[in-house]
Amino acid sequence: MPQELIDSWSGENAVTGEKYDVSFHVTGFVVARTIYDENRHGTTFSGITGLERVGDHLFRYQLAAGEDASALIVGGGIGGHSVKFDHGIRIIDANTIQPVIWQASITEDFNYANPLPGPLLTRRGS
Repeated sequence: MPQELIDSWSGENAVTGEKYDVSFHVTGFVVARTIYDENRHGTTFSGITGLERVGDHLFRYQLAAGEDASALIVGGGIGGHSVKFDHGIRIIDANTIQPVIWQASITEDFNYANPLPGPLLTRRGS
């Protein structure tokens, strides 16, 4: 796990008011919590073994064996017919990150130059 990610991060969707808390642990364990409103929230978990650089400040997650990407999808759901997804992170600076998703037809390769951006998350500190 890259040292620069190990911490807790938070952000908010200005349109929906949803709040996000994501924690990256040294073991590769990722916990994401979405707070929909004062009465509803959800928590998801994922495990990653590392990151692969695919562009400038842009990395794709390497999922641990048997893990899914639930905690890596921050700010919305994904889906579709005959579509595949890959997940990653843009490390903007020491205090700002942005989850990203790539999508492609199941018959095509991913274009890592054009990710779909998620919400900006800022470092909360340990």
